[in-house]
Amino acid sequence: MSFRTHRQINLKGIKIIVGKRPDGYVAYPLGIKGVVVGQGDTYDEGA
Repeated sequence: MSFRTHRQINLKGIKIIVGKRPDGYVAYPLGIKGVVVGQGDTYDEGA
């Protein structure tokens, strides 16, 4: 899986990464495997 990091948000010590994939955008917490907190066709939908 390959992501280009666009933004990091710190929510009480948890960093959320928003990455661009060929099929859209996805947001996931840094350091926690298998968890997706947002996804969509645009950056705003994914974040």
